[in-house]
Amino acid sequence: MAMNQIMVRGRLGRDPEKKTTQGGQTLAVMNIAVDGRGKNAKTMWYRVSVWGKQGDTCVQYLTKGSEVIVVGEPQLNEFTDKNGTQRQAIEINAREVDFLSKANSDNSSDQSEPAPAVSDDFQPVGAAVNDFPF
Repeated sequence: MAMNQIMVRGRLGRDPEKKTTQGGQTLAVMNIAVDGRGKNAKTMWYRVSVWGKQGDTCVQYLTKGSEVIVVGEPQLNEFTDKNGTQRQAIEINAREVDFLSKANSDNSSDQSEPAPAVSDDFQPVGAAVNDFPF
């Protein structure tokens, strides 16, 4: 089985948009800007689709400027723009979205502190440092 995976770290260009398919599935659509490196670096933009509860969480907590890491499968989509020009865009079907900055709030101005990443299924390791045999 072949798998093509991409990981990008960037900031949202606007608030996530919640959509619902005809089949009733929900998704969040986000545009992420990833800054290049170097003197003549350009910003790359990615359109990201996040499905189900994870997408709902993105809509609830992320806003324009939020920093995220997205892991997912890239897809090359071809389309015709409003001027009739054939264009291509890389879109990411997200499997994982990690929030790196706090959600915007009226009483919080610090966006640089990472948000805690705690999983519901986290189990601490029971061994103390002195319990290892080496």
